[in-house]
Amino acid sequence: MDKQQWDNWMTDWNWIIKVAQDRQWSFNSLEIQPPIELSEIELIEQAFSISYPTDFKAVLANYSSAVQCWWQLTDEEVPKEFISIFCGCGGVSAYKSQPNLWDFGLLAEMYKTYQGWLTNCYNDPTDAYGKHYYNKIPFIEVPNGDFIAFNELGEVCYLSHDDGPLHGERLAANFVEFITLWSNLGCVGTESEQLAVFYDTHQEKLMDAGEQIERWKAWLAK
Repeated sequence: MDKQQWDNWMTDWNWIIKVAQDRQWSFNSLEIQPPIELSEIELIEQAFSISYPTDFKAVLANYSSAVQCWWQLTDEEVPKEFISIFCGCGGVSAYKSQPNLWDFGLLAEMYKTYQGWLTNCYNDPTDAYGKHYYNKIPFIEVPNGDFIAFNELGEVCYLSHDDGPLHGERLAANFVEFITLWSNLGCVGTESEQLAVFYDTHQEKLMDAGEQIERWKAWLAK
C-alpha cells in the first residue's frame, strides 16, 4: 500500500459524495480519522488471540483508523439491473450510526458479536451453512447484522446470517484490493443483495471493470 493507492481511494470517495450532493441525495460528508499506533491494534489481537492481516494494520497505522461517509438514493427511478442498490458505504455501530468503510474503534465489540454468533447460532463447524463462520475476523458489521470479514489467508469474505446470496463467498484477495474494488463502485451498500450486483463469480471477487460498471457510472453521472 503506497500513497498513490491512498490518493486513488480518496478520489473515489470524494467522487461518490459529490454525486450524492449533485443529485440531492441524503449523505454524510467524508471524514478521515487520524491513524493509530500499531500497538493499539496489537492489544486487540492479544485480547482475542487473533491476527489481523498485515495490509489492514498498515492502513490503520499509516493512513487512517476510520473512514466515515454514507449516501442514500432518493425516490427516483433506478435502472432494473441496479434496483437492489439503495445506499452506499458499509459498517455501522451498534446504534446504527456513523456509517463507515472501516473503524478501528468498533473492532473489539464487533469481534465479541461475532463470537456470540459462533456460540449461539453456528456452534457446529461441520454444518454446511455455519462452517463459513469459523476462523474469521470481521472488520465491517453490515447494517442488517451480516459481516464482512477476513479469513485465515487474509482474504475478504462475506458472512450472512439469513441466507444472503454471497454467504461464504470471497470478495477480494486482501483488504487493499477490497477497498480498491469497492471504492471504484462508489462504496455501494454492504448488504449482500447490493454487492451481488457487481460480483464476478468466475474471479470470485467484486468486479473491477466491464460494461456493468460502465453503465452504473454512466447512470450516476447523468
